[in-house]
Amino acid sequence: MGIYDNYILNHLRESFITRKYKVQQDIEPHLCEIVAKSKEAKTLFMFDATVRAKIFGYDGAHSLFRAVSQNVFIPDIRTPTFALVAKDDAIT
Repeated sequence: MGIYDNYILNHLRESFITRKYKVQQDIEPHLCEIVAKSKEAKTLFMFDATVRAKIFGYDGAHSLFRAVSQNVFIPDIRTPTFALVAKDDAIT
């Protein structure tokens, strides 16, 4: 996804390493391994597979994506809904 992928990856990596998990590394040793993997991720998908999926307890990025996909929630919509998205929208 080019610019978007790189931009989001850099922000997620920075947040993960310098803010949210920096303090927890001393408390939870397995985070040191995850931090190391976060530095190696070259794409947002690799980051999701090696970092976010592991933190949230999923086997990989695809399992994480299925769990948080809007497809999980759409069947529960009871109000008539109209959704308009672009053909090349990477999020939807």
